[in-house]
Amino acid sequence: MKPPHFGTSKPYHQDNFYFKCHPADHVITAWVAIDDADEANGCLRYIEGSHKGPVLPHEVPDPKEAYNLVPPPELINLSKEVLAEVKKGGVVFHHSKMLHTSHRNESDRWRRGYATHWASAETTSEIDTIEKAYFNRDDFPRN
Repeated sequence: MKPPHFGTSKPYHQDNFYFKCHPADHVITAWVAIDDADEANGCLRYIEGSHKGPVLPHEVPDPKEAYNLVPPPELINLSKEVLAEVKKGGVVFHHSKMLHTSHRNESDRWRRGYATHWASAETTSEIDTIEKAYFNRDDFPRN
């Protein structure tokens, strides 16, 4: 959620660095735009083709933002950056290894979105990512 002229940037990262799911090709994120999202209000940005590479090491760039782990800058090829501008109600999907970011909202408009993460039934995780997932709860019917 990024209010007008507010909201912080989310540095480049790969979701699967946090999720630790295997196989990584079985995990995607769907980001639904509640408002139009464009360059001015902080739309998602991707490094084209980064999902084909490995999950990169991530480190703490600023001790005041220890929750924002990022790959070393020299591993991010900004010449391959593409914007994922999307209209209200639209959706963008990205692979769990896709490098992505969003900048601060510099516009007079809101930029809100809703992200969900999807994984195949064969997906496992080194941590409790899958166990905490809604579809894996005992009260959710599975076939």
